[in-house]
Amino acid sequence: MCAKNSGGGGGGGSDPMSAMMAMMMSGGFGGGSKGNQVKGDPQFLVYVGNIDWKAQWQDLKDHMKQAGTVQFCSILTEDGTDWGRSKGMACVRYATVEEAANAVATLNGSDFKGRPIKVDHWTSGKPANA
Repeated sequence: MCAKNSGGGGGGGSDPMSAMMAMMMSGGFGGGSKGNQVKGDPQFLVYVGNIDWKAQWQDLKDHMKQAGTVQFCSILTEDGTDWGRSKGMACVRYATVEEAANAVATLNGSDFKGRPIKVDHWTSGKPANA
């Protein structure tokens, strides 16, 4: 499940990708907001980083469709809603594991709205160096 941490910065030396993965796999934020939530097998999910803060999820979904069938796309926001300030990170769910792997292989470093985006396999739990 994608979820946003409503607490302030603090959390030790985690890199942004590991922090986002931990937030998303933690089961949600308080307040009952439906925004920024994804359910599904992590094998079908990819992390997308370095997204322009003005980007819309629809535009990102269109970009990510180059690698396969996008079932879900969510840009994380500061307040966990669909209309809050972007955190510059997203999660995208593909129809197959192969399409998710294809996204990592073909779209990592690709240009999205003038920025090279980071596309990587979804990880759950603690980062490897924690």
